[in-house]
Amino acid sequence: MKYATKINNQIQKYAKYPTSIGNSTISIGLSDIQLQQLGFYLIIYPLLNKGESYKEIELSNFNDETMEVLVGVNKEIEPTAQQLYDELIEQGKIVFDEFRTSLAKAGVNYLLKGDVPQALKDLVVELETTKSNINQVLQLYLSYNNVAKLKAFRFDTPEAEEFKNRIENFK
Repeated sequence: MKYATKINNQIQKYAKYPTSIGNSTISIGLSDIQLQQLGFYLIIYPLLNKGESYKEIELSNFNDETMEVLVGVNKEIEPTAQQLYDELIEQGKIVFDEFRTSLAKAGVNYLLKGDVPQALKDLVVELETTKSNINQVLQLYLSYNNVAKLKAFRFDTPEAEEFKNRIENFK
């Protein structure tokens, strides 16, 4: 939308060059100054950042001195520590389920034979210990409301990749 006007405290927006105001017809080819004299405001849209959107135009956005309407921006809402924690717990469930599936595939032949190597048992214990440690760290971040640490937390660490490789190599 390029122009807006106020008619009886109602906002009228125009996507293109305005051709009428109320019941009156406007000549095509009027300059911005002539449109301003007729009560049209130029709509100014600021650049958006990721996660932002434009607000609805309100009468309070109209600047009578410059004959401009500056459109406001809805800022991205920061997630709470609880929301980040819940999201990470769900991601962790998926990651650890994938590890368990890989371990099960690696150990199925040994289970069928009835002889489970200690190395496989160690991997299972390590997986459960790691999961418990990560959950404790995440719980600590949550208890201190540490949004920055929760935002920065990742499951795709070099240690996780190394663990996945150890499972792969165990087969």
